[in-house]
Order: sequence, then C-alpha cells, then structure tokens
Amino acid sequence: MKIHFICSGNTYRSRLAEAYLNSLKHKGLTAVSSGLHAQSQPMEIRWYTERLLEEYGLSRFAAQKHRQTTQTNLNSTNLIVFMGKSVYTCCEKNYTIKKPYVTWNIKDVNCHDTDSKLLKLTEKSFKEIKNKVKELVSDLKTGNVIIKK
Repeated sequence: MKIHFICSGNTYRSRLAEAYLNSLKHKGLTAVSSGLHAQSQPMEIRWYTERLLEEYGLSRFAAQKHRQTTQTNLNSTNLIVFMGKSVYTCCEKNYTIKKPYVTWNIKDVNCHDTDSKLLKLTEKSFKEIKNKVKELVSDLKTGNVIIKK
C-alpha cells in the first residue's frame, strides 16, 4: 500500500511523516509526500526538518527534493493523508480526489518564529506526527482505519 502525505510546501510535516513511516519498514507499506504549493514556492527543506531527520536517523528515508502535488501522483497512491483540514480543502478545490483519504490536524509552524521557539514547536509536532503514523499503521493492520472516499 502506498500512502501519500500532503502538506503545504513539502518542506516539513509531510516530509517528516514520509520519512518516519518509511523508517518503520512495514512490509507492504511505502510512503511518499508532496506539497500543494511546492512548485509555486520551491524551497529547500527547512533547517528544523533537517535537524529532526538527522537527530532521529531518518534522513535516508526522506525524499531528497520537494515534490509538487499533482493529479498524477494523487491517482498513483492507495491512501492520502492530508496533514490539516486546510490542506484537504485546498487540494479538493484544485484536484479530483479519487482515492480514500484521512485528514489529520497537524499544525504547521511559523518559520519566522525564533529558533528556540521553533525547536520546541517542531519537537512537539514531530511527536504528534510519529504518534499519528503509528496509529495509522496499527489501524491499517487491524482494519480499523476510518477513511473517506
């Protein structure tokens, strides 16, 4: 099963979820990620994302470049995970969502915050991402995942 994580720019939330799920090496599960605005605002991975990937040994499990969300990559997946309701709403306006999906409530961080605040906020949200990924994997294994079509 291919799981596609989507956020705004593919520089933080979706990239971390992709790397974390891939690091778990669950047979039959692979993750990819993209961003709704990755093409219009191409950015390198955020420094705080890179720090978390390095600190938790996840760098080799993350995509090396940001990826724009497209209809083609939406169609080539089995399950879509939107990192927030606003991400889903924006995607729904611009694409046809034909695949099952779930919507999480992982807040984005303000990249203009102070470094110390970003360190605290990103640790907190990464913990949320890890917990949601673990919960998703468990629910998929037991058939308890609530997906929308």
